[in-house]
Amino acid sequence: MKALDWGVVVLYLAGTLALGLWVARRGASSLTEFFVGGRAIPWWLAATSMAATTFNVDTPLYVAGRVARDGVAGNWEWWSFALMHVLVAVVLAKLWRRARVLTDMEFTELRYGGPPAAGLRAFRSFITAVPLNCISIGYGMLAMRKVVIALGVLDGLPNLPGDERLWAILPILVIVVTYTAAAGLWGVVATDFLQYILAMAGAFLVMFYALHEVGGLSGLTASLRATGQGDKLALLPTSKDATLPLSTFAGYCSSSGGPSGTATAAGCTSSGSLPPPTSGRPPAPRTSSTSSTTWCAPGPGCWWGSRRSWCSRTWPTRSWPTRS
Repeated sequence: MKALDWGVVVLYLAGTLALGLWVARRGASSLTEFFVGGRAIPWWLAATSMAATTFNVDTPLYVAGRVARDGVAGNWEWWSFALMHVLVAVVLAKLWRRARVLTDMEFTELRYGGPPAAGLRAFRSFITAVPLNCISIGYGMLAMRKVVIALGVLDGLPNLPGDERLWAILPILVIVVTYTAAAGLWGVVATDFLQYILAMAGAFLVMFYALHEVGGLSGLTASLRATGQGDKLALLPTSKDATLPLSTFAGYCSSSGGPSGTATAAGCTSSGSLPPPTSGRPPAPRTSSTSSTTWCAPGPGCWWGSRRSWCSRTWPTRSWPTRS
């Protein structure tokens, strides 16, 4: 890398850190602002942040490898998420907001109640925070390590103890941890927005040069057919495709909830009605002098009747921070 390249990298990292610290003034103002952005993040900013989250440094490498192996149909691994994501955004997100929880782990304890629910919450928190996070961050860092090698960032670095390739990505880790710890969700969504714009611009540039190299889309399709790989252009997988059989394709489309699957439990309304697995209408909401919300959940105080009955109990009044 030349001086100009290093200048661009330093400018980007400094700008990202400055943006994250700038929004920290709001993100650090309260617990609600830190974890859920005060429940006031605009839809377009939240949507861009979610898209950027799936556009990690490892994404182009994984997608390219998947399509090279399985063809266009390999994209159904993430195309299948579309229906569930729309459902979550349009229907369930509003219900999650009414639940007034900071995390889905908190909802687990509220939904079921009692010591078993607290144990389930702790177990899920551990599984999500330690094994799953370590794995996801690990393969993201592995992809970054490969990019560092490809860009020649190691050239000119002094001799460092251990794996010098890991030292090369240490500044990025320090910057990300700094603005995330200082600004919370506001720092994440703000920097995600900037990073997504830059990443998409770079992706389109790479696409332009790659298509030019192979003679455009017509040249690419002709080359695949000439080498006997025309089936990789199929939009849907074929039954003879061993790497992406029809059974896997059906599984993608039928269980596309992914990490959002827990959102189906958030079917509570502002009056606390939680749809049961059977048909029927809930009883009228109950209130008392010590409660302001009817919370439908199994646990103490619930009444179970016939197959069509509902479980209903009151939930104590809880004070919530006002939104600025």
